[in-house]
Amino acid sequence: MPNRILRDGILTSEAVDRLGSHEEVFYRRLYSIADDHGRYYANPKLIRAAAYPLKLDRVSDSDIGKWLTCCVETGLVRVYPASDGKRYLQIVKFGQQVRAKSKFPDPLPTPDINCEQLLANAHLGGGVVGGGDGGVLVTPEGVTRPNSSDPPPPSASNCPAQRIVDLYHAKLPELPRCEKLTPTRRGYLQQRWREDLETLDDWSAFFADVRKSDFLMGKRPGRDGRPPFRADLEWLTKPANYAKFIEGKYHRAA
Repeated sequence: MPNRILRDGILTSEAVDRLGSHEEVFYRRLYSIADDHGRYYANPKLIRAAAYPLKLDRVSDSDIGKWLTCCVETGLVRVYPASDGKRYLQIVKFGQQVRAKSKFPDPLPTPDINCEQLLANAHLGGGVVGGGDGGVLVTPEGVTRPNSSDPPPPSASNCPAQRIVDLYHAKLPELPRCEKLTPTRRGYLQQRWREDLETLDDWSAFFADVRKSDFLMGKRPGRDGRPPFRADLEWLTKPANYAKFIEGKYHRAA
């Protein structure tokens, strides 16, 4: 990767000043891994491996997701979907010497959509711009206008949905079975496969982490005399629930 110039304007930037100390270090490290056009993958796993090679035991994927979200919200970085179905980031006003064409694809045309409004979760799930059922859902495939509670529409992918279901049954037999692979459930699996859990090994590790949560495994007493809550596959892969899990909200023991 070519050497980068950090101009003194970064010291007087109001946007940079709004960052916390961890976020500012993250922003500066992005300069070291971005190409001449300020672009890089928006996958937190790839960012973490490239930007923090000696701190992998101290920096998590969730940390990367939170710091990237902060940089997006302050307007220093944008995250965009491309034609290959993946998300990429671009440092705004990168200001480096351009030596070659970017090796990362251009953003998809998204008229009337401000890509800076995309809010990343730990692993950058789709974002809704605009409220209510008329909100615009921005996904790696482009722009759609689904009902706000619907998952992104299934895409042509190599997601092995049934193998994931079988792995869920094998790893978490105590949890409710997924007897029917409905379109909604398949959509959630495809979204997680595309954005977060890209191999069956990733899914196996995810299910192993789920097992560590007493709440998700039904080991905590239910409230008001109700039976304990037990997560199922649809609940675990729903975007909002998955984001909370990655952020550590269900990791504590009873």
